[in-house]
Amino acid sequence: TWLELRTAKHRAGAEAMLAERNKERDAMADVPPASDTEMRALAVQLHASMVDRNYSHWFRLFKLMDADDSGIVMFVELQDIVRGELEISTKQLSEASLKSLWVSLDSDRSGHITAKEFGHFMKIGEAALRVLALTKASV
Repeated sequence: TWLELRTAKHRAGAEAMLAERNKERDAMADVPPASDTEMRALAVQLHASMVDRNYSHWFRLFKLMDADDSGIVMFVELQDIVRGELEISTKQLSEASLKSLWVSLDSDRSGHITAKEFGHFMKIGEAALRVLALTKASV
């Protein structure tokens, strides 16, 4: 029946998505997470680049990464935004550092990150940049 065909189609799509997430997760199995110091530095770097490109809020950047509007972002989507839209080269942020960042962001090892996980990270960069600006203003 049409219902069985639709259910089979949805099931196949879900299985393909799960396989892709598992592939992403497995590819990062041996990558060490970024340290707290590295995370803070990377958050500052990404937030500064976001501001330089006139993104008023981290959520707009997340929505840009989440092109399929699934509510989740895979590593390749983060990588595309960092290298493309934010124009952060491998000299400025090595591939190893980007992968370590990803492992830290994907702390539950689901193979994806959510807006909540990304937002928490980006707020670290925002706060650190505010502190730097206040420090410079008082000098």
